[in-house]
Amino acid sequence: MYKEEMSRTAFAFIAGATVGAGVALLFAPRTGSELRSSVREYTRQVKDEWDQASQRGESALDTLTQRGKEWIQGAMGKQATGGAETSQKTEAVAGAAQPGGKMASHTVSDK
Repeated sequence: MYKEEMSRTAFAFIAGATVGAGVALLFAPRTGSELRSSVREYTRQVKDEWDQASQRGESALDTLTQRGKEWIQGAMGKQATGGAETSQKTEAVAGAAQPGGKMASHTVSDK
């Protein structure tokens, strides 16, 4: 999902830059050398802006990845510390469900 969204954003940005450059070329009352110089400068500016946006996106993705790893490690740590207690409770329930277990004998004696 993220990659699709990023691709759409990149495409929209590039398309907008291209259309803007085209309109500027059509309405620019400049000589050829001035126009080429202007286009080069505009292209450099767009590239710089794109690089900055890319770096911000990369940084955000790194932060998100790190937070996800920390969350998973925290959840695994809780599972590891709570796992022994959960395992004991599971064994107690399993033992009680066996014939002759506390729950089974208690249930039989109630009838």
